[in-house]
Amino acid sequence: MDIAPDIITCNSIMSGLCKTGQTGRAIDFLGNTVSKGWNPDEKSYRILIEGTASEGLAEKARELLEESVARGLVKTTEAKDIAMKM
Repeated sequence: MDIAPDIITCNSIMSGLCKTGQTGRAIDFLGNTVSKGWNPDEKSYRILIEGTASEGLAEKARELLEESVARGLVKTTEAKDIAMKM
């Protein structure tokens, strides 16, 4: 039986990976789950944006922020606020 994880599980996994300095693995996890039909939410992207920013990966954080805006998960005004904090 193949059971897909829910959004809370996926976000928890990504959060744990980011908190342990494995943000690259968290980003890979996002890509794998999206390719299987999972739809990330605003929190999913915030977890990854904060993780990449905390590891000094500002360019990747900006890419994720732009992707979240393009998906309609974060409003442009909120994105500007997030970007200012990076």
